[in-house]
Amino acid sequence: HSMISACPGLCSLDLRGFVAEDADVSPLLQLPATCQSLKVAGWPFGGRAAGVVAQLTQLTHLTWTNSP
Repeated sequence: HSMISACPGLCSLDLRGFVAEDADVSPLLQLPATCQSLKVAGWPFGGRAAGVVAQLTQLTHLTWTNSP
């Protein structure tokens, strides 16, 4: 969360392999409008995360792999 607020001009975020299995992914909702590319993978990005990611309407590129 603090990383997101510290980078207001963030354009791209790659979280593959960096998010704990039981992590809350709702802080992604605070991504700035400049962030148009997101890469995620693994167990933290299962069904529950889909609702969060679906709200990131500024994304023009999404890579989502190896998730349940």
